[in-house]
Amino acid sequence: MRTGNTEYSFTRLSKWESRTQSSEAFRAILRKHAAQKGEVVVVKILKGATVSNGDNDSDPTVGDRWLQEFRLLSKLKHPHIAGLVAFDARIWSLYIEHKDGQDLASPKWCFSGGEKAHFFKGSAIDACHILADIASALAYMGRLGRIGGFLHGNIKPGNILYRRNNAKVTRLSQYGAILIDFSDATEGRTFLRKEGTPWYLAPETFKHRHGRERDMYALGVVMLYLLGNIGLPERTEPPLVWDATSLGLIAREQIREWHARVEEWRKSLQPRKGCTGVEAELVAIVRTMLLQENRLTAEELEEATRKWALY
Repeated sequence: MRTGNTEYSFTRLSKWESRTQSSEAFRAILRKHAAQKGEVVVVKILKGATVSNGDNDSDPTVGDRWLQEFRLLSKLKHPHIAGLVAFDARIWSLYIEHKDGQDLASPKWCFSGGEKAHFFKGSAIDACHILADIASALAYMGRLGRIGGFLHGNIKPGNILYRRNNAKVTRLSQYGAILIDFSDATEGRTFLRKEGTPWYLAPETFKHRHGRERDMYALGVVMLYLLGNIGLPERTEPPLVWDATSLGLIAREQIREWHARVEEWRKSLQPRKGCTGVEAELVAIVRTMLLQENRLTAEELEEATRKWALY
């Protein structure tokens, strides 16, 4: 970018990009001054209305959304969270740490065809490492802030990067699982917002105020996928059509049916015959993550899975 003098520049890399209605993201080399070699980052540029919609003042502007995400990312410093490197409010951009892992919904970790299409490729040990790393990140988020910590709000396989531990790689780059995309994150003790991905939203999300335990339920559904009990629901299940601000009768019935199925999977979740003690313990933990009441908290999950962390 140029404003007379070069303040900073980035060179777009062509290997990957992601576009949604509200943002676009791509990899780039960021140089904070001309002589710098630069570092690879993920550039996220938010899109949307720059002024409030007179018909619906509750719709946040792109500036509101950018400021909320910037404020949160600027506070997050954790080895299993992709942190903020730089920002530019003039173009609603955030420059986020680049990690070499691939998300759990990508072809690296998800079968794309055959009998196992849309199921997880990894092992129970991978699932243990992922759970421990994300539990650590969520517990850390719960300890931040003055009013009860932060809710991520959109835990799903596509928002978790993972690279399997490799003894041949230097320790600094062995990072396991990384939590990304804080577009729906909110600070507080209780929440009313219903944004997120429908299949991963906890039952209480649609009834009343809810707490950070909503993230635990979402992570529990992710674990059903990692344990091989279900395929990616966004690819294997009928679409859940709903409006986050006004759920219609059809959408409510669809949501109830989905939660009933998750409860059936939870009740039937059992260790495989001849499995290791680690896998049996993992299954027991996941069952408590999907409870509709008295669900495991992030802090309890962090403590229970600490022994499975890569480092």
